[in-house]
Amino acid sequence: MTQSTRSKNCAPVVSFALSAAAALVASCAVDAGDEDGQDEDFLVDGKTDSAIVEGSPEAFGVLRVVNEVSRDQLVEEVGLSVRTANQIQNHRAGADGLWVSEDDNRFETLAELDGVPWVGPVSFAKLLAFAQERGFVIARPAACTERTGGAQIEFRIAQRHSFRVWISDEDFIVEAERLAGQGIQRVPMFLQVLPNPDCDAQYNFHVDPVNVRWADVATEVCDGTPDYVSDNLNEWLDTVGGYCPWSAEVLWVARAPS
Repeated sequence: MTQSTRSKNCAPVVSFALSAAAALVASCAVDAGDEDGQDEDFLVDGKTDSAIVEGSPEAFGVLRVVNEVSRDQLVEEVGLSVRTANQIQNHRAGADGLWVSEDDNRFETLAELDGVPWVGPVSFAKLLAFAQERGFVIARPAACTERTGGAQIEFRIAQRHSFRVWISDEDFIVEAERLAGQGIQRVPMFLQVLPNPDCDAQYNFHVDPVNVRWADVATEVCDGTPDYVSDNLNEWLDTVGGYCPWSAEVLWVARAPS
């Protein structure tokens, strides 16, 4: 993925996905209301004014907003200036100027967002407030915090189910950290389902923390929502064996001490 340069150079909006009227608005046009200066930063020594750091639930929430919310929503609901929303749209649309398409340049870090012209403390505060109000920021539960040598990973399954697991396989954790908060669906292969709850008390099963891997495709037999697995646990234990939710997105990863 192409990262933005640190220089916040002003550029005209070029996006075929925008309406003809919106495409005529240059990103250097003056907008009414609060907005940042062209080169203002919201990160200082890796932290925001509110002490939010990379990898935190708040950071993941803000990145979800700038990756998932439409340009019009950024203006009308988040409260960003037209100029700022255009710059965010241009970055994430990629070379073809279309959002959503195969070459989209998703924001992966706060630093990448901070590199976009006209995105500074004012814009970040609005994005954070929107993320918190609309449920994009997901608190990390305290369960299993006493463990060491692994990580808690929370998934969203089929857009509406949360599923939290304890994993000790390092390669799996590293890939989960790469995917966290990006809205990218990749199939986690939990190769052994075990009875009884673990870090996620809402289900009557957990997964082997070592016998795991990632895949791009998997058989339909092991797919399902976690509540379906929970309701049909005997079938999973006796016949299916593993769990491979196709529609899984990593929400956050919380590493425990080594």
